[in-house]
Amino acid sequence: MGLYYTCGLTSGGAAYCWGDYQAGQLGDSSNTQHRTPVAVAGGLTFASLTAGTHHACGLASLGDAYCWGLNRFGGLGDGTTTDRPTPVRVTDP
Repeated sequence: MGLYYTCGLTSGGAAYCWGDYQAGQLGDSSNTQHRTPVAVAGGLTFASLTAGTHHACGLASLGDAYCWGLNRFGGLGDGTTTDRPTPVRVTDP
């Protein structure tokens, strides 16, 4: 659970998030607060999810890691400090 939002997985691995929207942490490419679950964009299936304060990350079923949301300090792992409102693959070190 993040700060004022949360995410969950369906039994098929689809990710959904809901709650406050400050920096893309719902992952649906909008800038809108949602009181009901909205699908995370990209059509990815995940084996697991974790939610940070203003970002979320998931381990995709095929093994790649993806993150979305606030990236002010580079916490999404994509080599930038650009906020991402949809999942972006974590780059290899």
